[in-house]
Amino acid sequence: MSSHRSKSKTITKNTKNTKITKNTKNTKKNASIHKKHNLDIISELFYQSNDSTSIINNICEFIKKNINNTKFINYTSNLTQNTNITLGRSGAGLNVLKNDMSKIAKYYYFTIDNNAIHKLCTYKTEANTHVIKDTKKDTKKDTKTDIHQCIFINNKINDILCHLIIKYINKFSNITTAETQLIHKHFLILDDYSISNSGTIIILPLVGINFIKTINKLQTPIYATNIKELITHNHNIMLSTLLHNINTNTNTNTNTNTNTNTNINTNTNTNTNTNTNTNTNTNTNTKSANQNILNLYDEFMAEHIESIYKVFRILQKHISFMHTDLKLANIFVKYDKCNNKKFNILRDYGFYIDFVLIVGDLEKSVYTLNNYKILPQRPHALKYMLLKTFTIPLHAYIQYECNTLKYDKVCSKITMHNFDLLLFIIDLFILYKHIDIDISSIFTNIKNIIKQNLTITESQFNMLLVMINKKEYINVDKISILTLSKIIAKYCKALSLE
Repeated sequence: MSSHRSKSKTITKNTKNTKITKNTKNTKKNASIHKKHNLDIISELFYQSNDSTSIINNICEFIKKNINNTKFINYTSNLTQNTNITLGRSGAGLNVLKNDMSKIAKYYYFTIDNNAIHKLCTYKTEANTHVIKDTKKDTKKDTKTDIHQCIFINNKINDILCHLIIKYINKFSNITTAETQLIHKHFLILDDYSISNSGTIIILPLVGINFIKTINKLQTPIYATNIKELITHNHNIMLSTLLHNINTNTNTNTNTNTNTNTNINTNTNTNTNTNTNTNTNTNTNTKSANQNILNLYDEFMAEHIESIYKVFRILQKHISFMHTDLKLANIFVKYDKCNNKKFNILRDYGFYIDFVLIVGDLEKSVYTLNNYKILPQRPHALKYMLLKTFTIPLHAYIQYECNTLKYDKVCSKITMHNFDLLLFIIDLFILYKHIDIDISSIFTNIKNIIKQNLTITESQFNMLLVMINKKEYINVDKISILTLSKIIAKYCKALSLE
């Protein structure tokens, strides 16, 4: 420590190095100003006025003030050419920064015309009219109209705004420190951003973990970015081995008894029976040990699922947040030491357990601020008509519709806020389906958490499993939001018929 201080004093005396010190201070000062600017501009966007025109103007002003072509070029010219990182299928470019390998840049190239910024943000109102009936006479008594005020923002701008809101969430609601810390633990937190006339870029912390994939003693180094890749290249391999060992031990018992009781005399038979009992005990103990590991994995993953559910409940309570695209490819993993000693047996067996789940890809998110519902801009008219009419109407209603009336008509038994959780869990179960595991009987902890959070019964949970298992998924890497949304739509219809 003392040598470090003396070195600092020497540097300060040097004229050239004094300039470096001043530059460093200026950089920190600029970063501080940038942070303050973010806080001020974001809080002013929606809370400075209740007038929709003012809010739209604020957002346009935010875009104009942040257009910095030089900053954008500096970032995009400082990117590595190749990367193993994948970030869903949003069409974004993704590379690690050359001068800071702990940061990753997510960028879009598209034209932002200074004279047409207002096109990136539009306002709309929609009304829901409910007929109130006299339950005794079953006649129309009165009507109630709910007015929904909505602002549609360009996806790429929404990505930046949503990241800023998550980062400064305590400025938008009476959220506790513990809740804020939990959100920041499970979301990618924005480091910096830039808007230019050529596109947008956001700087985020690097995600992903390195481990060795082992199949039949063949070892392959793997870099897993998201939970889908981690389960595919590690967890499912370990689970398959466990299930094989459990089944093999059971079969070995049967074969041993059959063979030993076949062609031997009475004396030999007595000795053989003794050996058979020993083998039976050994096999039973091995099977029990494998079953215990399987139960621990169920408990371990249930805790991770519950952590995501808890974070989403907090965000739903404070800003009515919906991700709308919560498939496994958008739930990233980052190294985080698992300190729960009871799970050490999983690590010893070969499961990679030192990670935390982190949510990213926020450009399609929907949230509410100051009674305004913020949504990503709709596709062009024809594409949107096809989307909500033939392709995935349920998903379109959540992501692009101002009011909830259309969704409620299609899916009255599953709340809109549970749509994210269903996307997550269906994608997860499709992944587990490939190792032919009986989820309902083996993953009891996971099942109970899902039932509790979705408020569904045992039979309704099994109904969901049946719908997932009906279809063969040839390539789990290409499970789209379309496939997941169609399963949810069918599930909603089945629930409404009960």
